Amino acid sequence: MIAQAPGGPGTAPTWTSSAKDMVGCALGISRLWFTLGFGIVNEVYYPRVDIPQIRDLGFIIADGDGFWAEVKRVQLPDAASGAGCPGGRDRAPA
Repeated sequence: MIAQAPGGPGTAPTWTSSAKDMVGCALGISRLWFTLGFGIVNEVYYPRVDIPQIRDLGFIIADGDGFWAEVKRVQLPDAASGAGCPGGRDRAPA
């Protein structure tokens, strides 16, 4: 017997934003690709570039005294490169 989940059917499925700041891949023989946007890892693809495994891998910063902030909500992502190697950094809003 198949039953509906409590509160179902829920919201319509969605995927992450298409606004990307960076696309990258793992070094070596690993077959892993990723995208970055809004200060978080948006998608991770494995074992092929057309098979997404996760959506919106965010980061939460906390101080142990009750303060916490979601990086996606407070950071301004900034793509950068140095010494011939692309990289990413987050910079705090002014």
